[in-house]
Amino acid sequence: MKILKTFLLLIFITFSNANDFKIRIIKSIHSGKSNIATSIQVYDNNYEPIIGLANSNFELKLDGYPIDSLTVNTYEEKDKGINIVLCIDISGTMKGEPIKIVKNAINSFVEELREIDKLSIFGFADDAELIVDFTNDKDLLRKEIDKIKVKGTQSALYYSVYKGLQKLVSQKDDYSKILMVMSDGKNESLSQSYNEDDIIALAQNEKIPIFSIGYSKIDKSYLRSLERLSDKTHGNYYESPTNKELESQFQKLYRQLLNIYVLEYKVKKVNESVIDHNLFITVKKDDIQKSSFSAVTIPIDLPMGDEDNNYYLIFSIAGAGLVSICLIMILLIIKNSKKKKQKELEQRERKILNEIEEEKSKREELERKIDSISSSKEEIVSEVLESESGKNTSKDQEQITNTSDPERTIILRDAGSNTKTISLKLQILVGKDKGKVFNVYGKGAYIGRSLDNDIVINEQTISKKHAQIYLKDGVFRIVDLDSTSGVYINGNKINEINLSDEDVFKFGLCEGRIKISI
Repeated sequence: MKILKTFLLLIFITFSNANDFKIRIIKSIHSGKSNIATSIQVYDNNYEPIIGLANSNFELKLDGYPIDSLTVNTYEEKDKGINIVLCIDISGTMKGEPIKIVKNAINSFVEELREIDKLSIFGFADDAELIVDFTNDKDLLRKEIDKIKVKGTQSALYYSVYKGLQKLVSQKDDYSKILMVMSDGKNESLSQSYNEDDIIALAQNEKIPIFSIGYSKIDKSYLRSLERLSDKTHGNYYESPTNKELESQFQKLYRQLLNIYVLEYKVKKVNESVIDHNLFITVKKDDIQKSSFSAVTIPIDLPMGDEDNNYYLIFSIAGAGLVSICLIMILLIIKNSKKKKQKELEQRERKILNEIEEEKSKREELERKIDSISSSKEEIVSEVLESESGKNTSKDQEQITNTSDPERTIILRDAGSNTKTISLKLQILVGKDKGKVFNVYGKGAYIGRSLDNDIVINEQTISKKHAQIYLKDGVFRIVDLDSTSGVYINGNKINEINLSDEDVFKFGLCEGRIKISI
């Protein structure tokens, strides 16, 4: 009897797990004024996609208001193209059979790609290298994959993933963006300044999910890093404990991508006092329902809908009348303001001309003082020569007669002529201010996001007061002002340090090089 009960319990558990599923909201993007598209994964306990869901399987609420204008399609049904960056480990740990298995798995993955999908591959060892740029040419992909060789002794995992994200951000087409990484989770390249938090911040900001495949036969504790990257960016983590499973994991991951659901809907009612809104999604299937929520950013000028079209018509007519009145008032204001602006412009021009005249007078006065000083120096030189000439004795005259120089010259040297001027330049190479150069002189400079800094860097990962550069004993130093993301010099996080020419710095997502000249 106990055996029968156990058997029935196992059947019940198996049946329950077979019907169970999970959901994960990837991202929500608004288009136009009130149109929102939310991407969501629905998959079973084996990470296989749940397919065949329709509008009736989904229930959405935004700020508590039900959404009824809903359209549901998968990436495959919408013929939605996907830009995929694949980062793979090609360090020494992959030598021999492992790299062959990985190349075979990638080739099988390439065979599954649709014509509208594009793939780019990065390999990482001691450094990250672009193996092939975005393409849907399968012959080219297979050719470049076959050329992959193991190299190096370290694995620059974080650097490669960060560069892969930047590659996706640079793509300006309407394709969805996905990053895939296959690794044992170890990041051994300590010279690189990117870390997990940098990767997560960039992926979240650009709404790019990271899907990872863990592959390790030695220390599986490193795989937790891959899990965190996927979890924090709304992707999935797949573990491949054996060589044979690696190929199937790639295929499963691609099936999951194609069957991501895109929920498109129009917003009619929201809480207008905030920009970030609460999206609540419920998925129902076979008497089982799962729910999840996410934040959706909507412009604050989003038009509010109304359930009664008659009210909407009345409001439209009233709004049109109000707009007409406003336009008339604006035209009157513009007409009056033109005269005022013209007067202000004339006053400003007179002020500038007066300032130019004052500056010219100051310059002429300075030139007169310089000429006066020069004349005084010449008089002093003449007096010294005459004094020296009068004091010479006959013996001195004889010595002068015997010398080859008939004249004596006194040289007055400016004591300050050997003074050295030291200066520093911050060259921005990575970040929103890429290409900018900031000069720092002896008085030093404060660096930060706030406008009252000497050097203002418009980047959310920079603190309001991030760092200070100052000159001490002829050497420039930099100090971290308790910033959130820290100060990195040559890949090392510092509190305070001397700066040298060609040092590399990193503040948040801003990177660059230091030039010091004397």
